[in-house]
Amino acid sequence: MINPLRSGEGVSVWWVKEAPAPFRLAYSGRWGGASEPPFHQLNLGFKGGDEPARVLENRKRVAEALKMPLERWTLLRQVHSDAVVMVGEDVVGAGSRDYASGVDDADAMVTAVRGAALCVLAADCLPLAVMGGDPPVAALAHAGRRGLLAGLPGKVVRFLAENFPVDPADLIAWLGPCIGRCCYEVSEDIAEDFKRRFDPEGIEAGDPHSVVSLKGGRARLDLRLAARRDLSSAGVPPERILGSSECTCCEPRFFSHRREGITGRQAAFIWIE
Repeated sequence: MINPLRSGEGVSVWWVKEAPAPFRLAYSGRWGGASEPPFHQLNLGFKGGDEPARVLENRKRVAEALKMPLERWTLLRQVHSDAVVMVGEDVVGAGSRDYASGVDDADAMVTAVRGAALCVLAADCLPLAVMGGDPPVAALAHAGRRGLLAGLPGKVVRFLAENFPVDPADLIAWLGPCIGRCCYEVSEDIAEDFKRRFDPEGIEAGDPHSVVSLKGGRARLDLRLAARRDLSSAGVPPERILGSSECTCCEPRFFSHRREGITGRQAAFIWIE
């Protein structure tokens, strides 16, 4: 599903081969950076306690591996919201060298600017890319539990349809590495909220088609399935919703807040060539 690329320094970056031209979609991993434990190694997040100089060095290494200058990265001040913002040329580069200068307190952004790399950070939450249109437009979202319950994936699709000449039926969505239903244990209240929001009527928790699975009497969430249902309800055909299957909590090549507590952040990127 994803094609590994390693730079001369061993920086872990993966290209998504399924991204159609002129879009480029990539993810960073954990290895090949300058950060020390508990943020080792390729932490790209300034929040959390890592040394800012090390984070900046890590971002420079990833920028080199991607052949995308750091000055063209654009980041948000992520707050687990359902807010979607527009990225024009005037804000390209915001948040690339610190957290405070991020575009806005939001968790999804959209751009039609060519050569502007949208970037979101995560350590279990779902990075969601949406792309399409003629002329092309790209979107990238950080979809955690709260964002999904608030309908962030569908809001991204509707934002695109309202602001650009795109038909949701022609869009492609890509669901990136996130914590899987194998590991994402939640309370009964949260599980019930997800069932009401995303499960078709008549599907019980534990059913393979439910967003809630049961293991050892405990509820576990399927973030990807929830996102798929929200995207479909907004008009994206199921066959155009693609994605990886990696669980960040299971895979040591990714950072995982659930697995480690204090840890670093990997990134998802999308841009229009």
